[in-house]
Amino acid sequence: MGLYNRNLDRMNINVGQAHIIGQGCNALIFRYHDIILKRYGVYTENFIAAKLFEILARINNPHFIKLYDLFTIIDDKKYDEFKHRCLAGKSKFSASGYTAKYYQASGLNPLEENTAFLLKNIDELRELFDLLATYGISVSDVKLENSIITENGIVIIDPDYYDLIKLSDNPIEREKTISKLKRKNRSELVRYLLTLYRRYYGDETEVLNYFIYLGLESTDPLEEIEKRLRQAEKPSQIIHKRV
Repeated sequence: MGLYNRNLDRMNINVGQAHIIGQGCNALIFRYHDIILKRYGVYTENFIAAKLFEILARINNPHFIKLYDLFTIIDDKKYDEFKHRCLAGKSKFSASGYTAKYYQASGLNPLEENTAFLLKNIDELRELFDLLATYGISVSDVKLENSIITENGIVIIDPDYYDLIKLSDNPIEREKTISKLKRKNRSELVRYLLTLYRRYYGDETEVLNYFIYLGLESTDPLEEIEKRLRQAEKPSQIIHKRV
């Protein structure tokens, strides 16, 4: 068995040397040197769309997982037959998973670092999510489990549930859609911060009610969160346990 990319070229990956480092929703995560391989389960419906993957793979941002290529698994003995059928239009490339850059988690708790660290990450993640909106990408499932916290910052991974929205050729309608996507994507960033606090400090904190309130009442929740964070030396200091 070999791994082949969308051009049906064999990938220079020795599957026997890859080892499992994690498990996603009906998927296994393997590491091969500085590459990860996400292999979808047979019965999953969460395959990332090829067109969406192509756009995301062009994103070069330190806060977003660097995607390399989709791959399919082919029995080497049947490769020539499969390629011939594809070229003849009788078969289509069917992704088994994708490859991406491996990131080393630091074990760092961003809520106990100087507040400037988290503020910088929020600002840069907002720019990233706004950029994705301009491509018509709706960000989803942004949570602590779908990120890696490195020494240099927060990296968002697992874009499997993102959606690609068709943008109108009409400039006014196009801008309306992008603005709507920006608001939606920023709300996902607020949700991410909520999961961050919940992970380190649990559910019984006043800050959870604060995040929920912002999501319902504030026109710009991120701006309000940043305003409150600037008042603390560490992000954890905005938490007050309920009595």
